Amino acid sequence: MAKYPVLMALLLWLVGASQWVVAENLSPKQWLQRMVQASEAMSYRGLSAHLSGGQLSSLSIYHAPFEGESWSRIVQLSGEPAEIIRKGSQVVCLHQRTARRLSPAGSLFGPRKGVEHYSRFYQLKLSSGGRIAGRQAQRIDVIPKDDNRYGYQLWLDSRTGLLLKSQTMGEQQQPLEVFEFVSLDLDTPLTKADFEPSPGLKPGDAPPNSATKAQLQSNRDPAKNWGVGWLPEGFQQVKDYMQMQGEGQFSARVYSDGLAAFTVFFDANNAKQTVQFRGATVAVRHSANGASVTVVGEVPLKTAQRVADNVNTLALKP
Repeated sequence: MAKYPVLMALLLWLVGASQWVVAENLSPKQWLQRMVQASEAMSYRGLSAHLSGGQLSSLSIYHAPFEGESWSRIVQLSGEPAEIIRKGSQVVCLHQRTARRLSPAGSLFGPRKGVEHYSRFYQLKLSSGGRIAGRQAQRIDVIPKDDNRYGYQLWLDSRTGLLLKSQTMGEQQQPLEVFEFVSLDLDTPLTKADFEPSPGLKPGDAPPNSATKAQLQSNRDPAKNWGVGWLPEGFQQVKDYMQMQGEGQFSARVYSDGLAAFTVFFDANNAKQTVQFRGATVAVRHSANGASVTVVGEVPLKTAQRVADNVNTLALKP
């Protein structure tokens, strides 16, 4: 499992930039459509603050299109040095001791659903705006229609639609997690050098070799012998499996409703049952037929527990 889920979650959010146009009298759906549709178009760098689980961290963020692909880099400025670098479909998490490559990265950065899809599960509402990072912003409230997902408050740049601030709202309407730009530069051109890792951070591992791929295709391939028996309405599987190098072989599947997302990890090894929280992120791990099932994501605890309880591993029995 990634050591820096906060960085990964932020990178998922920051993929959503939007067009450089002035917006007037837009509906909530149109505001969010602008944020989603032009996710690859903008070039910017900025400093941001992130509050989760009572811990405040600072981040440096870079984003630009290169060679028809979207590149992103998130640098953790407080605590242990760490970065996440995305170049198209390749995503690497780096820190001083180890590094891991996610493959295929498309499972994390596949196309988001259109606004019409997730408006079935969220009520969208215009609210009062304000100034974020010295820029005028429009606030959009994203209110869940059931109790299987969180709500959001989003502040979008009035001129570009870029996400300037987000709050993940709990069941009692309390902010569980806050992300906010404190400064933003949309004018200085970025180069490929801006997306190289800082000195002292280790590069990612090589992609899986043919033997590993062959093993993934075997009859005992965990990715083929388990399934999720229950999902909240609107959540769909993004990718069949995701293999993470450097931590043994296990499989994972990412599910999203277009806004929220969670990952189900499966490992043939048994594990103790645990529940962990950090801000809006919950991790539920338990045993199922001798295997370990872990659900990690920004969903309420009862949702994660029900998903974990309904992972079908019958095919692994003797």
